[in-house]
Amino acid sequence: MEIAGLTIGIAGLASIFNNIVDSFEYIRLARSFGRTFETNLLRLDVARLRLSRWGEAVGLSGNVTDQDTRQYTSILSDDVILVANDILGRILQLFAECEKVSSQFRMGKKPDDQSLQNYDERQDLGTASTSLHGKMRELSIKRQNRTALAKKVRWTIYSEKQFEELVNEITRLTDELMNLVPGEVELQKRLCHSEVVQISESFGTLATVAKGQDEMFWSVFVQGLKSVYALSGESQIPFEFQTTIPNLKQLQTKSTPKTEERVESSTCDDMNKLESWIQDILIQTYPTIKDRVCNALFKVC
Repeated sequence: MEIAGLTIGIAGLASIFNNIVDSFEYIRLARSFGRTFETNLLRLDVARLRLSRWGEAVGLSGNVTDQDTRQYTSILSDDVILVANDILGRILQLFAECEKVSSQFRMGKKPDDQSLQNYDERQDLGTASTSLHGKMRELSIKRQNRTALAKKVRWTIYSEKQFEELVNEITRLTDELMNLVPGEVELQKRLCHSEVVQISESFGTLATVAKGQDEMFWSVFVQGLKSVYALSGESQIPFEFQTTIPNLKQLQTKSTPKTEERVESSTCDDMNKLESWIQDILIQTYPTIKDRVCNALFKVC
């Protein structure tokens, strides 16, 4: 009886997860967003990708079967399922509330009212953003499962304030989901590695979007980039950071708590400065070294 109950619980959780990932597909942004349109659309993509990453890590993507249920029993206990279901339910409720506000905004307005016009990502995105949007969308969709999807209609967000609240709340609730099953963090990092490799050609566009919203994705990338510059002794590294390289090598080759404790505080400060410098030149230099970054990710992360 316990296994049957758990099967129903996981199946229900998989269903709500599936519908949330699918819900992003129907959101449009109004033309009133202006120049922030591309960045904000990519922020939605990041929120979707991050949530889908969590779902795959805990076994909610693909074909959720009885066998999968037994495999993930130790991860998704009855109590965890109940809490996760509540959190996912709140995300669905966010979409419903935003869609309701959208309907209220349209009431009494003529169809050709300029305030009702929305962007079409198929026509209005720049080349780099189109590629990035498509890759993140593809990654998220692949992580959906085969449970039934509710019928949905497209709707538009007209208020940037409402958009900010939506993205921030989804980010916060996804944080709660990740904290709910902390044992799967390493698996999520491995999924991040794969994402960085697949999105590598468009990462310059994604850099400013992921920073602050998807810290796991950002840290995985910076770690790989740092290894390329620091461990290989790249000549492009400014002179003031040259003394940092031996200590970085020591940390990377002897990754133990005791080793890290022996690193002087001044060296840690240098490492922070190096990381800050890396972030500053990220967009300009990344295209020329992306292959080495991708290779490094699987060696040092």
